[in-house]
This record gives sequence, C-alpha cells and structure tokens, in this order.
Amino acid sequence: MNSPPLSQAPEATSSDPDGFSSVSGWAASAEEACMSIYQTRGSAPWASSRDYHDNMTLYFMWFRDLLSRTVDALTPIGGSTPESDALIQDMAHLSEPANEEAGIESKHYLYNQRQDEIDAEVPQVEAAIRSRADALGVPTCGEIAIGNSEGWG
Repeated sequence: MNSPPLSQAPEATSSDPDGFSSVSGWAASAEEACMSIYQTRGSAPWASSRDYHDNMTLYFMWFRDLLSRTVDALTPIGGSTPESDALIQDMAHLSEPANEEAGIESKHYLYNQRQDEIDAEVPQVEAAIRSRADALGVPTCGEIAIGNSEGWG
C-alpha cells in the first residue's frame, strides 16, 4: 500500500457521487471508535517495585496495547480512503518503537543509544499522526497516538 509520508498530512477531499465526503462517513465511525477507546484507556499501570525502569516498561507496554486496540477498531470500518488507511498504518507502526522501548527499559540500562534515537524520532511521528488525524476529522485518534506523554517527549 502506497501512502503519503508521515510528514505530509492529507487534505480530506474524497467524495462520493451523492456529494458526501467518503472521508466524513469513515471519520464519524472512526472518531466514535477512538472516543470509546480514549475514554476507557485508563492510565498506564505502576510497577509494584516503584522502580523507574519497571514503570516505564509498563507504560510502553500499555501504550503499545492502546495503539493495537485502536488499530484493531479502525481497520474494519468501511469507507476508508488511502489517507485513512495511512493513518491506521502509521498508528500500527508507532507501536513498534513502543515495544522496543519496553524491551530496553526492562533491561534497566543506564544509557542506550537506540533509546535516544527512538526518543528523538517518535515526537515527529506522533505530530505527523496527529496532523493526519486532524485533517481526516478524527482528532481523538490523534490524541491516542500521543499516549499520555509519560514516555516520550
């Protein structure tokens, strides 16, 4: 599937023969799904050890699972466009660095170069997802993609 780069949020311009935006039909269902997930997401759990690395491991696992739930909810919605498919794909890809960060944190490293690379890259990805979500009319989906700012940023 060819999709625009993350840095280029699309304009929602697709329409059906009746003059209704096909994105808006998808967007209404997608925003409803994201709102349901957002309202029930809770907070990342805290480690009983109260150890920073253990807490961050749990945060990144929670965030990865939150993204997976969102992708699973958005994927079957009918009326998608290449732009909405790209949003879903971008959210799925964002779970990869979350999973990687969880693995790094679980090892209790004092310093890890890869973690620095991820920490520098992810805010740009999150901003691009948020911009794409706003352009598609699904701002709550964009909010999900930034987690709750405990981990990155």
